Amino acid sequence: MAALDSARPRAETLLRDFTWSHDAGRIEVPTGRLLMYAVGDVPVAAVIEGDGRFHLSPPDAVERWQLDRVVGAPEADFDVESAVLLVGPDTWRSLAEGLTLSPVAQARDDRLLRDAVDYLRSDDQVDPGVVRALLNQEGERFIHAHLNTRDGGPWAYRFDSTRPEEVSLSRDGAGDTFEPVVSFHRQEDLPAVDAREGARHGAQVLRYEIESWITPGPDYAAHARLHLVTELQAGRWVPFSLSPDLRIDSLRWGDGAEATFERPRDDAGQFWVRLPSDPAVLELNAWYAGETVRYRDLWYYFERPTGWYPSTGRTDAVFDMLFHVDDRYAFLGSGHRVEESSSDGVVTSRWVMDRPESQASFNLGNFEEIQRSYEGLPSLRLQVNDDFHRRLMSVRSSVILQEKGAAEAVATDLAASLAFFQSVYGPIDVAEFNASEIPYSHGQAFPGLIHLSMGTFLSTGAGDDGGRNESFRAHEVAHQWWGFLVEPHRDRDRWLAEGLAQFSGLWYMQIARNSPATYFEALEDSRDRLLDRRDEMGPISLGPRLVVGGRPEDYPLATYDKGAWAIHMLRNLLMDLETMDESAFRTMMRDVTTRFGHGRITTPDFRAVVEEHMGGVDMGWFFDQWIHGTGIPTWRWAWSGVQRDDGYHLTLRVRQSEVPATFRSVVPVTLSFGAEGSASVRVLVEGPETLVELPVLPREPDTVVFNDYLSVLADVREEGW
Repeated sequence: MAALDSARPRAETLLRDFTWSHDAGRIEVPTGRLLMYAVGDVPVAAVIEGDGRFHLSPPDAVERWQLDRVVGAPEADFDVESAVLLVGPDTWRSLAEGLTLSPVAQARDDRLLRDAVDYLRSDDQVDPGVVRALLNQEGERFIHAHLNTRDGGPWAYRFDSTRPEEVSLSRDGAGDTFEPVVSFHRQEDLPAVDAREGARHGAQVLRYEIESWITPGPDYAAHARLHLVTELQAGRWVPFSLSPDLRIDSLRWGDGAEATFERPRDDAGQFWVRLPSDPAVLELNAWYAGETVRYRDLWYYFERPTGWYPSTGRTDAVFDMLFHVDDRYAFLGSGHRVEESSSDGVVTSRWVMDRPESQASFNLGNFEEIQRSYEGLPSLRLQVNDDFHRRLMSVRSSVILQEKGAAEAVATDLAASLAFFQSVYGPIDVAEFNASEIPYSHGQAFPGLIHLSMGTFLSTGAGDDGGRNESFRAHEVAHQWWGFLVEPHRDRDRWLAEGLAQFSGLWYMQIARNSPATYFEALEDSRDRLLDRRDEMGPISLGPRLVVGGRPEDYPLATYDKGAWAIHMLRNLLMDLETMDESAFRTMMRDVTTRFGHGRITTPDFRAVVEEHMGGVDMGWFFDQWIHGTGIPTWRWAWSGVQRDDGYHLTLRVRQSEVPATFRSVVPVTLSFGAEGSASVRVLVEGPETLVELPVLPREPDTVVFNDYLSVLADVREEGW
């Protein structure tokens, strides 16, 4: 960013009927002025002064919906007062084609450029895309346009060829930053986009060898050896992230040569490394230290549980980790513990993840441990902060805060959920499964290790908690399958980790309690929250961008809750209603883990498996409605019948609203005949009104249940005929 700070205006021209297009973005300026800023003789920015317009049309329905939610129209068409384009020499040549440039005649006010640059800085880091493009002179592979609009704050249009979705449009966020509104693939790839194509990183870590020392304080120091591969040329710069709490003492290449690196500040969350003369396969050694773990009030805690090693982003790597930990701390790590020894008050343990994983972590503290072994399961170790719980009970002695044996109940729950998920999803390659208590209200999963909220140790979950404790614990356990064994490919596929883990937690809770009623009550609670936001919340496939133009709770509500509902609906579609056999669903889910185990999965990948197990039926309607759509139907239903010589003729009527006319659902209807038994049939509901005459019945049913087993997410009410 220092280059932009030192840039000065070198050339200018008047504009008349000026139009500049790049991919999906277009700027039009009837009259105005353009100034070229350069560092030395190298162009770095173009500032356009003058009223004009910016136009962008997203290529798919989800992004048009998102833009409509934020700006009130499915296309961006902004009045622009000025624009700042950060460009390389190649882009500058295309931008200036046909323009007559003159040297700048007088000093110019640089305010527009400075304001645009300020938006590229945040508290602990600088926009990595801009830094990379400037350092590596990426030309037309990267374009950033800062658009000062007439109404509202600035917007940013960006084309970044290193991102999975190259084109984005972002709006003014809090604190002079941008938040992404729409994101999609470049036009040259449409419509045949390779959904499996990943981001083109500056460098990818193939293997980590990390040795860490944790001493009383706690004080942390480490030496990390990173085995890298890159397609970048010598002298190019690669971004890394590292916790701002950790200082870098030294960086050296495998041959001992000192690595050239830049960190904006000692406490910045990123640093940049310049590649040496032979950058094909590299070894980078980093020595660093600081407060990655802190102590407060009986707890040792992480602020950044994955920020303790240098990372190039979301990249899969093999981990080989050696920890030297003062023996006053109990310690657990990710992966397999392959060796452990103790000497002079220090416990040394080695933890290995020999298959590529996206992250690794650990936890330590003054814990008591429960160890269990079960046939056919990984060995189980659970760490609990007994000192905290004893103090909590003494302070609040009038309230039973911890049921007797809560930790034992948690351990039993973890083992039982592991066994259940192995039976339905298949085995996982984990020799040891570890869980550790943390002083937060959430949980977090890593390969072979989960962090569990202290709240789940305050109750066994057997009381009247609606099954929340069992489902919470099992959710984190389920991430060993959905998140690590099978990893979502990108943000749009995040629901295939969180939604599947959420469903798995509910499914386990149903089995553990032997209580379908509790399972359905949890679904009903989730349904009610979704109905409260059905006119506001975006589609699941927006991923983290659900919060843009919405509310913070929209991301977990859609990705976790609605994602779980989508899996529940598939479960019921595959269920044999006569026998209640769900082996077809279990076979399908096992097939997903078999095909995509130790790899990444996209939503189209998952849809293809579903269609195969549905007998080749096109399930596009289901995914368009529930994953890429926002509608939740309201159904008002009624039935009427007449007894005839050949039996009872029953007609079902369903009035559908709050969704498009094309919205369809396959809905089970259960007819009860008392001691004579019951029968179930599925009906297709589509359009504003559906009339269905059921097969002739032996007599009038005692009861008719529409949408039995909560098979479809909907607002359902019975009405008179």
